[in-house]
Amino acid sequence: MLSRTDKELSDLEHINYISFTDSSIELGHRLAISLRISILLCLLLSLGLPNLSNADNTQDKVSILKNDWTSQLVLAEIAKHLLEQKGYHVKFVNSNIRQQWPLLKREVANVQIEVWEGTMAKELEKALKKGHVVYAGDHPVKTREEWWYPEYVEKLCPGLPHWRALLVCSNLFLHPATRPKARYLGGPWDKYDESKIRALGLNFQLIKSKNSDQLWKEVDRYISRQEPIIFFNWTPNWVEARIKGKFVEFPEYAPECISDPSWGINTKYPWDCGNPKAGWLKKVVSSSIPKRAPCAFEIIQKFEFTNNMISELVAMVDVDKKDIVFAKSWWLETNQKLWKNWISGEKCQARQANLAVDIDS
Repeated sequence: MLSRTDKELSDLEHINYISFTDSSIELGHRLAISLRISILLCLLLSLGLPNLSNADNTQDKVSILKNDWTSQLVLAEIAKHLLEQKGYHVKFVNSNIRQQWPLLKREVANVQIEVWEGTMAKELEKALKKGHVVYAGDHPVKTREEWWYPEYVEKLCPGLPHWRALLVCSNLFLHPATRPKARYLGGPWDKYDESKIRALGLNFQLIKSKNSDQLWKEVDRYISRQEPIIFFNWTPNWVEARIKGKFVEFPEYAPECISDPSWGINTKYPWDCGNPKAGWLKKVVSSSIPKRAPCAFEIIQKFEFTNNMISELVAMVDVDKKDIVFAKSWWLETNQKLWKNWISGEKCQARQANLAVDIDS
């Protein structure tokens, strides 16, 4: 068996000591460098210098709300395309009209392209007062959301479109799901139809559709057989362009109809009136957008659709059965001069210049 001499063992220990010492020195250098980097970063942050890793992402990200009716879905797609033309990274956030307001408040969503007076006026007023959203202009349209019937129903229920005719001929609208009451076919959205039914003493029961597709399928089924139906409709929409019919004329709307039960023909209950007949259609953005993304805000302000534009796009999807992407592409192709003007404002030109400088540098 071989054994090492005392000298060999001494030499081996010396080598191990030197290796250990070198490793310790190297580790010390690394710790010193890391400490210096940490101190430098702290100094940079204390001086208020921008966070370079997040600045561009924050500036360029925009989220657009998507709801559950056709015109809003198509306009959201068009808005996304326009913002992307200016270098924004755009995503969609799906929501119903009740949940959208907290999303805008928390900046989870940044743009709502359709705010309807008849459905969203109350929540919009609250959000504006609290500073959760910023007004971004109106579409040049007159909106209305109300009970509606096909023209042939007038022959069966004389007195329409006056609402009192429904007191006499409600039996025309009986339905297995609502007997002995008549059915009023509503959309999936939160309205005050049940309050209206109670206040005006109508022998109707609200049945909500799960979505707009279900609503239009049921309407089409009844109209194809010329059967009586009364349902929720709105303008601008495809119905006015393809089907003859009328809105029911309820007592004129006034703010007091909602806030003061003693106002109107029923002094006990509110909502003894119809919805606004010439309502607005607004656009809003979350509170950070005007300063954080001024070009995006400028585009949304210029983004304006008329009744005819909206009706045509909705008919293309709901009646002609084209998909939403097709409708978007068709509109962009046929309205290039209009939308290119929308994205060529002062703020967007400044953004384009800044992006060009960043690329060159």
